[in-house]
Amino acid sequence: MEPFTCFMDVENSRSYIDELYSEENCKCQEAIVCLKNAVIGSNKKKGSIISQGIVPRLIALLCNAGKPLQLRIDAGIVLGSLAKGTESQVHSLMRFNIVEVLITIIFDASTNERLMEACLGALQTIVQYPFAPLDLLHSDINNIKRLIQIASPRSSFACQMYVVNIFVPLCHSSHQQKSLCQAEVIPFLARLMICDNTTLQVPALKCLAAMCFTNKSVSNIVHATYHADRSILDILTALLSRTRDVQVQLSASRCLTYLHRAGSLPAEDYRIVYKTLPCLARLCSDEFEEDTRATAAETLAYLAEIDSELQRLAAISNHLIVSLANLVKCPSVLSRQGAFRCFASLAANDEEIRKRIIEMDGLMEEVLSGLKDGCAEVCAKGVEMMENRSV
Repeated sequence: MEPFTCFMDVENSRSYIDELYSEENCKCQEAIVCLKNAVIGSNKKKGSIISQGIVPRLIALLCNAGKPLQLRIDAGIVLGSLAKGTESQVHSLMRFNIVEVLITIIFDASTNERLMEACLGALQTIVQYPFAPLDLLHSDINNIKRLIQIASPRSSFACQMYVVNIFVPLCHSSHQQKSLCQAEVIPFLARLMICDNTTLQVPALKCLAAMCFTNKSVSNIVHATYHADRSILDILTALLSRTRDVQVQLSASRCLTYLHRAGSLPAEDYRIVYKTLPCLARLCSDEFEEDTRATAAETLAYLAEIDSELQRLAAISNHLIVSLANLVKCPSVLSRQGAFRCFASLAANDEEIRKRIIEMDGLMEEVLSGLKDGCAEVCAKGVEMMENRSV
């Protein structure tokens, strides 16, 4: 069976479908390899597979400990690929209790590491969706602890990568943040933050930032936590260095920003004044990708939002106002929103800063244009700019 030709027309490939249900493992293996190759990158073929009712067979193969290991792994890989389809396709997978199936295999101590990786990869994809049943993981703190064990330093790189990415959407509510803290996820994140691998560092930092956001109790724990004789604050500060990957710098600066706004770091702390603020101002400059600049502007706006001294320092940092003026001209809604919000934050309390912003060539025209933008967020930030102008 040729893996790419046999499945060019899934709807008419009855022989292919029949072999997927064969009790002869070699025929079933050939069919599932063909299936695996066919669904990669094709939502149409993913939809066809789901509509033909093949998902229960894939789940049965995945769960059958009597089947060859490679067959089970490939079944997990195909399910993970289906989870990368459209939202409606993922909803269809949910009807077969796919998350429960994956968790059962992942938490089985006898599961082979390669099979574990396939299941973790599928779970990581699914939990990113807002309708994913995250309570299945949060229902028992031992589930979180087990995931941390699975991602131990002795585990494969893939296991560690999947687990830390699974944690990112698990920490948005205060209850979830508390649960992760109790499971001792902070030391786990700290270990990944110092591993010098961007693929692990960035999700670890994103998770830590989400846990600290508007949560003073978690932020205080982070403030007091040490790993390998270094405080997490010192680790985060070191990650702001220009020598680090840009996304690492940005994510670390967001952590420190949220620690400050949660009340665990004062505005005059050197890590805020001399490290975080200059880093964010630099990341707003034109040398960086547009999405990086937009996120940096949003974060800087939040950092300086309630402190007039930080607003003053930001306004004189690294040609920030010019950088924001250039960002306003970008077509992306998120870029314009980030720039407007940062301008509004800088101009909130200081008449001199407000005047500098207003007098920038062409800037007020961009603000007025923002008021006409179809996006409600851009309109809101434009209005905020105009209100500050009129104070």
